[in-house]
Amino acid sequence: MLFQYLPFSDPIAPLSRTEGTVLVVEDDSGDEFFILRALKSLNMEGRAVIARDGEEATDFIFRTGSYANRSKALDPRVIMLDLCLPKVAGLEVLRLVKEHAATRHIPVVVMTSSDSKNDVDRCYELGANSVFRKGSVIEEFRESLAVAITYWTQVNVLRNQDSFEKETLAPTGK
Repeated sequence: MLFQYLPFSDPIAPLSRTEGTVLVVEDDSGDEFFILRALKSLNMEGRAVIARDGEEATDFIFRTGSYANRSKALDPRVIMLDLCLPKVAGLEVLRLVKEHAATRHIPVVVMTSSDSKNDVDRCYELGANSVFRKGSVIEEFRESLAVAITYWTQVNVLRNQDSFEKETLAPTGK
């Protein structure tokens, strides 16, 4: 039997059952632009929250600092995480998210320009759900983003978050 891949011609509307945001942790304005374009092609740009460094990302995720009063409805559905970040490195953000019971269920997709096998291995050791290289071809980067975002927000079934309600959100070591 032969299967043919047909690309999506129409943007995918977000499923009504999904809540939360796509947290984009990216300090490069050029990459941010392409990420937002990918989200727009999926009609999801309104669900994006941009953090431009690791400290801002952890504050958003754990509802601390300037995000201490943010609504639980804005909890990340997926985190698109760059590795090279100012203030708190991407690997440290990943470690904090995956070591804390209240956040470890959140899918983390690491985006990297690195060709280092050690970087990729370290991401998976720390619990990354997916790693992809940004690449030098813009259209490939945008398409990879769209596929990753679609999978983690539309296809993947998240664990029931009710079991996390009674746990504290403050990460250890922050």
